[in-house]
Amino acid sequence: DQTLRCQALEARIALGRLDGLVEAATAEWLTGTSAPDACNPAYDWLRARGALTPDLIERRARLALAAGETRLGRWLARQLPEERAGPLTDWATLIE
Repeated sequence: DQTLRCQALEARIALGRLDGLVEAATAEWLTGTSAPDACNPAYDWLRARGALTPDLIERRARLALAAGETRLGRWLARQLPEERAGPLTDWATLIE
C-alpha cells in the first residue's frame, strides 16, 4: 500500500539510494487523495530539490478535485501563483 511504498522511499533517502528516486517519489505524489504521513519525508525530499514544480502541484490538485477531494485541492492551490490557483479554487467551489 502507499504507506509501505513511502516508507521504502524514506529508507532509500536515508541510505543514499537515489537512482530513480525522483520518479518513484513523484509517482506517489500524483494521487488524488490525501497521502499518509509516511509520505511526508519523500515529499519534503522532492520539495528540497525543487522537484515539486508548479506543474506537478497543479496536476495533483486537478487529480484531487476530480476525485471530489476539495480540501486537498484547495490546499494544493494555495501553493501556486494566483493565475494558476484561481481556476482550481473556482472548481473546488463548484464541487462544494
